[in-house]
Amino acid sequence: MGDLYKNILFARGGSLVGKREGRERGRSRSSRQSHVVLEEALSKGFLEKVRDRGLVTEGWAPQIRILAHPTCGGFVSHCGWSSVMESKKFGVPIIAMPMHLDEPFNARLVEDFGDGLEVMRNESGDLEREEIAKAIKAVVVEEGGECVRNKVKEVGVGIGNKGDEDVDEVEDAIVKLCRL
Repeated sequence: MGDLYKNILFARGGSLVGKREGRERGRSRSSRQSHVVLEEALSKGFLEKVRDRGLVTEGWAPQIRILAHPTCGGFVSHCGWSSVMESKKFGVPIIAMPMHLDEPFNARLVEDFGDGLEVMRNESGDLEREEIAKAIKAVVVEEGGECVRNKVKEVGVGIGNKGDEDVDEVEDAIVKLCRL
């Protein structure tokens, strides 16, 4: 299955994405944090436009199953460490939108290692729709993003091979213990 069929974009905002009622509480934690309200982040009419060909959900989603799916072509992520590692494991390029704590550092690592691209912020430090769309297209759609897509695939294969080696080592150790 070629990249042509990698048409799923998984976007997860982490703990700062929520419904309107959590908005003020999220903002009070830090003046630099961006709290995204899903209804405000999507363009008007977006949910109706994608109703028959996409899924938008608030709350929990099976992240590992989605990233492991062969049609997942990109991951819009806040760049928490677990999300970064899961994306790498399954060879899915990251569109980084870090918010706080370790996420900005992790996003820089993602970009420095060539596994994705960080969305540029405006002078105020805010994210803008146009920049998000530009980063998604650069990583997932455009030819120039092919090097990112190939790099993260290689990383995923390497992680998978290392995982297989670790399992083999554990299996060998258990067999030796059983023989004692």
